[in-house]
Amino acid sequence: MQKSGERLTSILSRNYLSHLQKIISPVRSHVKSHEVDVRINGSRQLRLFRIEWQKIKLGYFYELVTAGLYGGVIGKTFDLEEIVKGGWNNDEELNQTIVAYPDIHHEEEQTFFEVKANFVREKLKLSDRQISLYEKLLRAHPEHALYHVIYKYPIPKITTFAGNEKELYASLAKQTLCSIVLPFSVNHAFHQAKHSDLIYRYNGELYDPSTAIRSTTLNKFFDGSFTKNAEEIILQLNLNPDNYIIERKTSPYHFSIEGNPIKQFPILWIEEKKEPVIMYPIQPQQLPIMQIPPLETLSKNKYTISHASSEIETPVPF
Repeated sequence: MQKSGERLTSILSRNYLSHLQKIISPVRSHVKSHEVDVRINGSRQLRLFRIEWQKIKLGYFYELVTAGLYGGVIGKTFDLEEIVKGGWNNDEELNQTIVAYPDIHHEEEQTFFEVKANFVREKLKLSDRQISLYEKLLRAHPEHALYHVIYKYPIPKITTFAGNEKELYASLAKQTLCSIVLPFSVNHAFHQAKHSDLIYRYNGELYDPSTAIRSTTLNKFFDGSFTKNAEEIILQLNLNPDNYIIERKTSPYHFSIEGNPIKQFPILWIEEKKEPVIMYPIQPQQLPIMQIPPLETLSKNKYTISHASSEIETPVPF
C-alpha cells in the first residue's frame, strides 16, 4: 500500500517485476523526427522554440517516443466545423472552422494520442479549453479513440536546463521514470470530478480554468497489487472498471530516439473496451430487471431483459 508522500521511485522499484511480464514491441524501434513528423521542417514547433525551448523540446521528445511505441504521425491537423451565434444582435447562426492539433494521429488504428510530460512531483493540468476541443474532435471523428500518454521525468525546473537540445534528449533518454496511458473517458471523468483527494479545481482568474490531477493520484496508479489501485481510482470517478483493460507493461529494450537509447521504464496501460458493460453511476430505476423464464421454456435458449420502454431478447450464455 502506498504510504502518504511516498516517492514515486520507491513505488516503481517495489512493483518493478510486475511490469516485466509484458514488454512492448514498438512500432518503430529507432525513431527519427523526419520519419514521423508530417510538418514541413517542423514549422509550427520552430515558431515556438524561441520561448522556453526546453519545455517545447521536452514535449517533442516524448511525442517521438509515443510515435515510436504506438505508431502514427506527428503534426497532422484537423479542421472542425461548428455553428456559433453571431450577427448584429447575436441571433444568427454562423459556420466557424476551428483547427485541432492532436499530437499524434494513427490513421490505421483510428486513434489520437495526446502527450503530456510532467516532473515527478508535478500535477497534470487538464484545461477546460483542451477538454472542449477533444470533445469536438471526437464528435467529428466518432470512430476514433483518444488516449493521453503521460510521462514522468526527474529533472526539476526544465526551463533552466543548461545544456543544448542534444544533451536534453540524452538526459531524458536515460532518466524517464514511467508512463501512464489513459483513455479520454477517464481523463474526462477526472476533469468533471469535484475537488477531492484525486484532483483539485482552478476556476481561472489568472490562467485558463482547469482541473489538475494530483501527482499522488498519478503515483497511486502504479502502486498496489497488479491493477487494484487503478480499479479503485476508476471507481472513485464513478466509472465501471469492467469497461477497461488495465495492464502493467515495460518499454522495449532496443529502442532509441534520434540515436539516444531509451532506458526501459514501466508503463501502466488502461484501454477502453470496444463493447462496454453498464456504466456507473446507475440509479435504481435504471437497473434492468432480468425475467427468468419457466423451466420448460429454457430450451428456447433465450431470456429477456426488460426496461420501462423496451424489451431486449439476448441469447443465454450456455
